[in-house]
Amino acid sequence: MKKCLIILAIVLTLSLTGCFFSKKVKYEFRQEFEQIVSIDILKKDYDSSNPYTPKQVIKTIPPEEHRALIDALLELECFRLYYEPSTGIGMYIIRITYKDGEQEMIGNYNNAYITPDGKIHEDNYGFCREPFYDLISRFLGEEISAP
Repeated sequence: MKKCLIILAIVLTLSLTGCFFSKKVKYEFRQEFEQIVSIDILKKDYDSSNPYTPKQVIKTIPPEEHRALIDALLELECFRLYYEPSTGIGMYIIRITYKDGEQEMIGNYNNAYITPDGKIHEDNYGFCREPFYDLISRFLGEEISAP
């Protein structure tokens, strides 16, 4: 009986931390760097029922900083999620718009892409919250705190 309780406690702990349901990976962008038209940092509007509807643009990243932001994002610890995140995409989002009109929305809880015809597809990548928010703070030039 004691052994069963210990095993149950371990499984429960791993389930709650997501260790069973995620895998550490390198983030994969939808398209090549040369296809990027713009990069924006957005803030989520919690009044919206759709987490991928247009958000408040806080800052448009100048083209000369695109490579630095992409490289910084690639350095962050990223997880491939094997479950449906219940928290949405996150409070702050990096939106990459490509030449063909596709948009990639990257948040710390999840990511998605929106095709030019408006279809939304979730990719289920996630980032550790604090490093992701540190990256956002760095490119905004001001300190933000994770909710």
